[in-house]
Amino acid sequence: MTNHSKNELIPTAVVKNEIIIPKAAVNDDVLFDSWITIGEFENKCLTGGIKRYEKFNRKKVWKQKNIDDLNSSIYKKDLYNPMVLVPIKLSIELAIKRGDKADELFFKGAYQDGKYQWLTLIGGNRGEAINKTLESNDDIHNEEYRKQLVPLIITNPLSREDIHRKFQADLGGVIPNRQEGRNSIWNGDNCESEWVRKQSSDCSEMILSKNGLGRDTERMLDDEFVASLGLFVRHGVFGNYNGKNYDDLLDDIYNENTTKSERKQIKEHLKYLEQLWKQMPDKLSKENKQKKYWDALISMKGIMQEQNLIWFNSRKSPKQFITDFYSWWFDKLSDDVTQYKPSKDNVTFKSMTGGFKRETHITFLKNMLDEEFISEMLKKQILKVDRSEDLATPKQRNELISERKINNDVWVRQNGSVEGVMFGENLTEFVLVPLNEITNASSYPTDHINPKDLGGINEVSNMEITTQAYNSWKRKRLPDYKKLTLGDIENEN
Repeated sequence: MTNHSKNELIPTAVVKNEIIIPKAAVNDDVLFDSWITIGEFENKCLTGGIKRYEKFNRKKVWKQKNIDDLNSSIYKKDLYNPMVLVPIKLSIELAIKRGDKADELFFKGAYQDGKYQWLTLIGGNRGEAINKTLESNDDIHNEEYRKQLVPLIITNPLSREDIHRKFQADLGGVIPNRQEGRNSIWNGDNCESEWVRKQSSDCSEMILSKNGLGRDTERMLDDEFVASLGLFVRHGVFGNYNGKNYDDLLDDIYNENTTKSERKQIKEHLKYLEQLWKQMPDKLSKENKQKKYWDALISMKGIMQEQNLIWFNSRKSPKQFITDFYSWWFDKLSDDVTQYKPSKDNVTFKSMTGGFKRETHITFLKNMLDEEFISEMLKKQILKVDRSEDLATPKQRNELISERKINNDVWVRQNGSVEGVMFGENLTEFVLVPLNEITNASSYPTDHINPKDLGGINEVSNMEITTQAYNSWKRKRLPDYKKLTLGDIENEN
């Protein structure tokens, strides 16, 4: 590691009333810990380039009032909380010395060939407020402004892990909000905070828009929304679970990281919500701006993931889906008579949705959606079961075709009674389909008559070929019929 004198790194000492403010560090962990003039901060730090480390720094939350308040504190000598900067070049050298390639690449990325000399550890908004003031002031005002003192700490070169540990320690004294705090949790490359930040950035238009979720990016509530999807995917709740409160559960996710499977599901949720959002009116009503409305949409996606449901038509289905859902949702909300029992007490639908943080209420809602809404979406061919991979082997499928083949046609089930309800009132149970069309397993999937999840065997004796629409509607439910022979089918038709 190259040796550097402190004079290369820190401002010169400040002389005030013939008392020299010491530039020597008060502990071995810092290169500089003292008061400096704003003029020196400008020349040594702002001019050198300060890089905001978004991994743990809060986003740019300050408005003009905040800047004015800071400057008032500076002039009144009321500012004592120091800005803390990390020297990037020295941190690169440290990473090389330690053989830490990931840290080396990170700091080199922050350095940008010398564009940035410093990494903000604490006080990014204060530094940017000072810079903005210098840019907006005229020369006369800046002459006096540059004489004012501000506290500054410059650390020794650090690893990324060191930076995160120090920031977390600082939170013990001054806590931002919970999301800003958990954003600093570090557990290696591609940790949760980095991954969440990327997802919220990719979906920022929907998350931030007043016509969407309207989440506050300034306090990282956009990131918190993505993190809350992780909570729902993992535990199926939007609030407390198993004795832990919402914020502690999110902290656990940031400490542990979501799994590859969970991240896949979260991304599916975001894609699904964006598809629906794009079909919503330009001006949302009070009902579909509410958090519980979006929670219900998320709950439906949970059902779709559990049951392997996808859009019947990726272009048309989302519009039909959100239109029908809004009607269903509004009808339920406006019904002050019907009572439901999600837990101990009977309540209206509107009252029940106010308790979506409770696991019992979410479970009840999902059952309602499954029975009343999802089933209708399947019947109307807005949703379908993803049968991109057939449940039968090629040998089994050929056998199923052979046992119900008549000349160049095959008998295919298109209707049936499931839990006492027929799929279609005016449809025969079986229809003849040309042999050359049966090769499309997506349109004519193989069905386990008694679902495997309910103990059905994976044998030809428990299989038949159905239409896609009927198969999607039946799903993993037990039918009221048994497998019929070719003779039985011909007699019925």
